[in-house]
Amino acid sequence: MKALGSKYHGDKNIVSKCDHLLYYIPNFLGQLSDSYYDHCARLDNWQQRQIYLFGRWSKIPRLTLWYSVSGKPYTYSGITMSAKPYPPVIKKISNQVTKFSGQHFNSVLLNRYRNGSDKIGWHSDNEKCLGETINIATISLGAKRHLLTKRPGDKKSVELELEHGSLLLMKHPFQHKWLHCIPPRKLQNDERISLTFRTIVTAQDST
Repeated sequence: MKALGSKYHGDKNIVSKCDHLLYYIPNFLGQLSDSYYDHCARLDNWQQRQIYLFGRWSKIPRLTLWYSVSGKPYTYSGITMSAKPYPPVIKKISNQVTKFSGQHFNSVLLNRYRNGSDKIGWHSDNEKCLGETINIATISLGAKRHLLTKRPGDKKSVELELEHGSLLLMKHPFQHKWLHCIPPRKLQNDERISLTFRTIVTAQDST
């Protein structure tokens, strides 16, 4: 993601955190945000999958979808998601992200947080199928939610509010040096949909 170097450090509309490995662009989608949200909410086959943690299967606290232009599945924590081709709305958003970031992604994971109880715990997106150099771009649609980031072993975290229509860029080597999560927000009744664009570079079996 070479386009996001010192060139953007002076742009007051772009927030940089975590040693300039995290870039946040509010209102990235502008007036298209509402339309994109409506289209994504109507996508077929949203599923609440089960994850294998601490020796047992549990439902993950959100709904997910997986699309890949390369046709590759995605496997993490015992879940294997079969690939579907990009629908038109995903193609449009992907093109905007690529034009801005200079990064060509081939896959996207959608997370649907139905309310403030839905969440994702501390983690790094560093699965083997993503290779060594990992760049990820996240579009947020719908309700505002807080992203927390911290270095492994640290108690103190960095907080960032992800707004409707915003873009978050995680540059390499963020996934190797930082953890992140979306904590629950009990008073939040509205839903958020995130689109996390990434590049699958290797085949990955489900074991």
